[in-house]
Amino acid sequence: RPSAMPQVVPEFAKAGLAVLAGYGIKRLGWVTEDDGKALAKLLINVLIPSLLVVTFWTQNQKNGTPIPVLETFVQPAICVGWACLLGLLPGWLFFGLRARNDRVKGVTPRYAPDRLGMTIACSLGWNIGMFGFPIIQQLFGAEGFKYIALFDIGNVILTYGVSYYVVVVYAPGESQFDCKRVLVRIFSARPLQAAFIGMIMSLTGLPVWQFAADWLEFVGKSNAPISLLILGVYLDFSKWRLQNAVHCMQVLVIRFAPSVLVFTGIALFRPKLLVNVEEVVTLLCFLMPCGLIVIPYSLEFGYDVHFVSMLVNVSMVASLILMTVALVVITAVQDRQGNVNFAGAWWIVLLVIGGLGGIAAAAVAFTNRRLQSSTPRRPVSDQGLELKTPFTQHEVKV
Repeated sequence: RPSAMPQVVPEFAKAGLAVLAGYGIKRLGWVTEDDGKALAKLLINVLIPSLLVVTFWTQNQKNGTPIPVLETFVQPAICVGWACLLGLLPGWLFFGLRARNDRVKGVTPRYAPDRLGMTIACSLGWNIGMFGFPIIQQLFGAEGFKYIALFDIGNVILTYGVSYYVVVVYAPGESQFDCKRVLVRIFSARPLQAAFIGMIMSLTGLPVWQFAADWLEFVGKSNAPISLLILGVYLDFSKWRLQNAVHCMQVLVIRFAPSVLVFTGIALFRPKLLVNVEEVVTLLCFLMPCGLIVIPYSLEFGYDVHFVSMLVNVSMVASLILMTVALVVITAVQDRQGNVNFAGAWWIVLLVIGGLGGIAAAAVAFTNRRLQSSTPRRPVSDQGLELKTPFTQHEVKV
């Protein structure tokens, strides 16, 4: 399979500049977030489905064979399995189990009820539609887009099924899980419907009507620039709060640490896997940010919307940084012929890991110090507080 690695860094730079342009035009007042919502509906319901249908439908014409049936199920299974084992389970152990232990002990909970469910829900699922599709399309074309489209089948199940269940279970108020509603949400997703239609057209060998395919491709080509501009419009640094930084970093570590470790292991010990587009696209999918669906969920079930918005924005910035680093590492470990170049692999990977670890540690230390300095100490009253020491029977007045 031909490698597209040498061209990905400049293409990714174009994508990053498009995001910055979207943020810039919002700051200038040319567009608002309400405009972005209208464009997002057009994107999800028209542009992405058009591209999905034509990508799968023309598979036979471009490669001579339909999509392998096994491959159709492997990518969604990898997506769901990874999210449940390395996202949902660690999120529940770190947030859910600790919150339950706090309730059992009768101590003040570490995570407020209007945040707990979202910290777990944001540990799994990815923003594929508005973030992954345009970037992968820009970097790898139709070949890479096919693999991320298959990956998104599993992601739709996660975001509209598993995440919804977690949000309902941990909702601050009285909420009831509705299985019928979940199934309706999953199968009414336009990108999922389009992917199924395109795969059926490919597997049945339906002849390609060239005019229809060209029109769908023409409409779908506008997906990448519009999606990236919308991402910039949605960036909102005004909702970032220092008090939320620690919780956000905890979620980001659970989201991205397994992906970074796996990518590092492959780059160091099995770098030849980074030559194939399929493996590279799958690894990049694991570095995608939180899905935007958690923001409507937070409004619907009474969660802290400002915290969720900050978490989504921070994960988007972190994802852009990590994907940039990943693409630089990929180009460093191979040359244009796809041969592995070990000379640049070790020091770049270790330098990146050390730098990110140092930045994270410094950010946590700075945040904790600011929080401690900003919290006023309450004076202790001279009456009413009695301390009993294990070394004496006397009561000590403080």
